[in-house]
Amino acid sequence: MHLLAAPSTRTVERFELTTRDGRTYWYPQPTWLDRSAVWLHSIAEPAVISAVVLGLIYFAGAIVEAIEPLASDTCRNSGTYGPITNTSLQRR
Repeated sequence: MHLLAAPSTRTVERFELTTRDGRTYWYPQPTWLDRSAVWLHSIAEPAVISAVVLGLIYFAGAIVEAIEPLASDTCRNSGTYGPITNTSLQRR
């Protein structure tokens, strides 16, 4: 089995765009500032999404902690629901 060699990397000197009607547009090679902006954008986007997800998780935890006492108060006040105690299991 023969392994194919990886294609050699080459420097892009310009970009060429040909439209359907035959017009051709040439774009110069991106500058180091353009390349660094694209690189920073590729890093910043997942970081922002991760920060939003972590913020939502933290916010959901704070809401659950605030609501938990309300749920336990409802169980204690209803009388029919709640923890089973030893006195309720004794025969009368």
